[in-house]
Amino acid sequence: MPCRAVIHAVGPRWLFGLWAERQDNLLAQAYLRALTLARDNGFSSIAFPCISTGHYFFPHERAAGTALRTIITFLTHIAPDMDVYCFCFSRRDALIYRRILEEHHCPFLTDDES
Repeated sequence: MPCRAVIHAVGPRWLFGLWAERQDNLLAQAYLRALTLARDNGFSSIAFPCISTGHYFFPHERAAGTALRTIITFLTHIAPDMDVYCFCFSRRDALIYRRILEEHHCPFLTDDES
C-alpha cells in the first residue's frame, strides 16, 4: 500500500483485566496520537491495524470498541475530512468492526469494495 509516511502507534499490553479502564485509555491515546500526527502533518488519510490485539492480548471486542469510539469522535469533532481505514486481518475482527460501525450508522468498506 503506497503511503507518504508511517506513523507507529504502539498500544498497551492487556493485563488480563487488571487496570482495564487504564488500558482502554492507553489504547485510545495510541489512536488519538496517531490521528493527531496525521492531521498535523497534512495527511488526508490514515490506516490502522487492530492495535494491541495480537501479541499484546487486548480483547478483540474491547479493542475495536475503543478504537472506533476514538476514531469516530476525532472525525466528528476535529478532522471531518480525513479518511480513516481500519484493516482487519481476521474475519472475526472484520465482523466485530462491521457490527460496531453499523451500530453507529457509519459507512464501511468490505474487502470486496476497497
